[in-house]
Amino acid sequence: MYDVEEETWNSLPFPADGKSGPEPRSGHEGAGKMRGDVWVFDIASQTWTEAEAGPDERPAARGWFDADVMHRTESDAIVVHGGLDESNERLGDVWMLTLG
Repeated sequence: MYDVEEETWNSLPFPADGKSGPEPRSGHEGAGKMRGDVWVFDIASQTWTEAEAGPDERPAARGWFDADVMHRTESDAIVVHGGLDESNERLGDVWMLTLG
């Protein structure tokens, strides 16, 4: 985590068990095992919470996708586009997760 006032980076360890926080990840976004989960990190409490959504309310597990932050007046969002599904087929969908 980056401290803007001190201009320093700190690592915050947590149990990467899929319960107290996300399972281990490797590489950059989308590299390695296909994931379909979304986790939210609360900076104040330094805790992870898994975002709950029904199967029609979230994208399928994927790798090698594009993700960007969209700054909007009403609220920011993360946009996920394309990638490969678990059978290595190309995906052409777009999903938006509104923050806050």
